[in-house]
Amino acid sequence: MRAVVLTLALLCLTGTQARSFWQHDEPQAPLDRLKDMLDVYLETVKASGKEAIAQFEASTVGKQLDLKLGENLDTLGAAAAKLREDVAPYYKEVREMWLKDTESLR
Repeated sequence: MRAVVLTLALLCLTGTQARSFWQHDEPQAPLDRLKDMLDVYLETVKASGKEAIAQFEASTVGKQLDLKLGENLDTLGAAAAKLREDVAPYYKEVREMWLKDTESLR
């Protein structure tokens, strides 16, 4: 019984990164990897910006000015999301052209 508990605890504490032989994930294209890294970076910047704005609005200067920066930031975020949706078809087109043009280099 102790051996089972010890084995389970060891597995839970160390974690596993094993991959089964039937898992065949396609490698990510460099552009997709760059896009994912950029998304993570932008989300981090956005979260830290919201935190800084919340701290400023909670301060006495922020209360006196009453700028409502959080609401303006949300509006800006919605506009950026719309722009991203509008640019998505062009991104796909440029990506396909880039992949086609660089096929010979690979």
